[in-house]
Amino acid sequence: MKKFTSKIHWFCLLPSIIVLAVIFIDPKSIFAIIIGTLFMVLLLPALLNANYIFSSDLLSIKSGFLFSSKIKLSSIKRIKRSTQWINNGNIRAALSPYCLEIVYNSYDSIFISPKNEKEFIPELLNTNPNIDTNEL
Repeated sequence: MKKFTSKIHWFCLLPSIIVLAVIFIDPKSIFAIIIGTLFMVLLLPALLNANYIFSSDLLSIKSGFLFSSKIKLSSIKRIKRSTQWINNGNIRAALSPYCLEIVYNSYDSIFISPKNEKEFIPELLNTNPNIDTNEL
């Protein structure tokens, strides 16, 4: 089992900066307390705990406690680079606009952003050498 963490783009940290600024400006504000609590409960775990785990025949993708997905490694058809923030309705488990799109099954895809792509891609290809990498 091999685990890869997600790279985090500075733009994903922007909400935490805003929340801290609001709390700093008015620490007694009910608005600041509510927003700060929501951020800590919903967004912070996703930022701190986004990872991709290879097991024998699965790629497990986790981002905080709100998102989890498992993809059969044998179902992966293609991997390509992407720089989109908007992803046309596909699942985005990437915390950076500089990411990889994994196409699996017939038409499913997911966006991920492993911190160490140079190790992640060979690991993926070792488990499924039939993956199309022409768009990398």
